[in-house]
Amino acid sequence: MLLQALTSLLLLFVAGSLAVPPRGSVLAGFGNELVFQPMNNTVLPVQVARSGSAVARYPGGTPANYWFWSDGWIRNSSWPTFRLFNRAPPALWARYTQQTAEATIFDVNVYSANHSYTLQGLQAFAAQGVDIRFVELGNELYDVSHNEYTDKWPVPADYAVAMQPLTAAIKTLFPQAQVALVGVRYDDPQYQSERSRVWNAQVLQNAVSKQADAATLHIYLGLPAAAPTVADQLATLNSVFVRVQENHVWVNSTIPQRFALWVTELGVFCGDKTQPFVLERTWLQSLVYASAVLLLWEIPRVHITTPYCLVCGDPTAPAFFPDNSSAPHTTAWSVSPVGAVLQRVFQAVQGNTQMQQIVFPSQPASSNNATGAWLLRPWLGWFVQPQRRAVLLRLDPTPAASPDLSALLPALNASAAYTCWMPSPGHSIVEQGTPSLPVQVHSGRLARGTFSVPAWALCVVG
Repeated sequence: MLLQALTSLLLLFVAGSLAVPPRGSVLAGFGNELVFQPMNNTVLPVQVARSGSAVARYPGGTPANYWFWSDGWIRNSSWPTFRLFNRAPPALWARYTQQTAEATIFDVNVYSANHSYTLQGLQAFAAQGVDIRFVELGNELYDVSHNEYTDKWPVPADYAVAMQPLTAAIKTLFPQAQVALVGVRYDDPQYQSERSRVWNAQVLQNAVSKQADAATLHIYLGLPAAAPTVADQLATLNSVFVRVQENHVWVNSTIPQRFALWVTELGVFCGDKTQPFVLERTWLQSLVYASAVLLLWEIPRVHITTPYCLVCGDPTAPAFFPDNSSAPHTTAWSVSPVGAVLQRVFQAVQGNTQMQQIVFPSQPASSNNATGAWLLRPWLGWFVQPQRRAVLLRLDPTPAASPDLSALLPALNASAAYTCWMPSPGHSIVEQGTPSLPVQVHSGRLARGTFSVPAWALCVVG
């Protein structure tokens, strides 16, 4: 009965008559932080090109507010100078993105550089053949821990007014460019400053911001110090559903509908500075990242998602790390467990023109408890056009919970292949990789028999 229902559902899905409407394309890739990324390493760009990452951020992170494009580096004495081999002036960045085949999000310096210099920089990159399509106007300028931001723009509306002529000038020089203003994510009220609380209202609801196209969001999730039991692990994953829904409600109430949403940083903190990162390099950490990405796509206005990070300073986050940390500019690089899972997701959606959420018959598209927060759903899935491909994530550890998914066959083709990645038998999802995890790969073709997704698995079909 379940198989018949799933077959009927997916046939309706292909016909385009599901209750969940199609959404536009998403651009997904690894976020950058160039102060930690060597630009003259020849191995890393090849690996990034294979990863499915479709977009990169220049230069990424807080350094963007102190970055000077003509130097390809920061001008701030508090930042390290020992990594000068990481310099990324326009010619080097152009070469890198040609090798990786990624679009660029320019996170331009609006704090310590003037508008004329910023415009000259975009023109310099364009002269090197880099397409000027996505421009962010600053990085986390609501952050009250940086007194210099509040000195320059005492109230958020001051930032909005200052960005209006720059937005207009960028659009005059580059008519195809989309410009994003800094936006603020949802945060628990006890952690939200007054500046952050009123930022979206004073900036994004401000009439002077009408020419901007998008708002940026930096969403960070927290993992507990440990999750030894299955109940702890499910509670950890449920917290992702809750936090995404909180952001969904927040952006609908504070960011006008005309703005697209660019999640240009999406990160996960493991434990805190007083405790070891016991969930770092675990399959659970990877599932948290993957489920956050797939859930954010359920917010229709999310057009860009760049999880933090490709290479960065946070020890819990990098998708790639140097095999020889003392010589990252010359060494080979390895992929982390998080990077391995995310690149499978990126490869599945790369180049899509339309996506549609797969609604499994055993669960609703969204599930709410009495407080209005989403509850953990055991399945997440997206169907990707025009590749006729599906990406599925199973967050249910119960062996008997997986239905036969052969019914995906009519939605794909008669010889659709599938590949699933999951922890190897006998290994826990909270086991740490050293540095990689023991992962089991299960693959085949739907036409050859039933297709049941094992517990904790990520699968790509088609």
